[in-house]
Amino acid sequence: SLAVESARSRLRATRQAVRSQVAAAYVTADTARRRVELAEKTVVVATKQVEAQKARYEQGSAILLEVQQAEDSLRSAQLTVQRARVDEVKALISLEHLTGGLLQRYGNLVPKKVREAAARKKIRAVAQIGPL
Repeated sequence: SLAVESARSRLRATRQAVRSQVAAAYVTADTARRRVELAEKTVVVATKQVEAQKARYEQGSAILLEVQQAEDSLRSAQLTVQRARVDEVKALISLEHLTGGLLQRYGNLVPKKVREAAARKKIRAVAQIGPL
């Protein structure tokens, strides 16, 4: 029938959309992981810069402003690491959401009454969640 064929077509389109979203989420998570690694390397370099500027200042070949600028660069690099980590966690959560990982991990938080009501109404996605 036309209705069945239309439903199948929508199902195929939805599956393809989910596949695309999963692929995009994976790329986003991988990119975020790489950003964390790069930002951590930047912190190492910035830390060495601070140490070098402090040594130069103690020797009299740098002014305090240069030390403070190096410290500002270090703080900025540390902040970049934290932002990249947040982006990585958000991307991983999105990936878990799209692949059903969140439901498997936290489905036990759904109250028993909700699962029972879902079972009566044949809402399988909720009814199949394990016990609380």
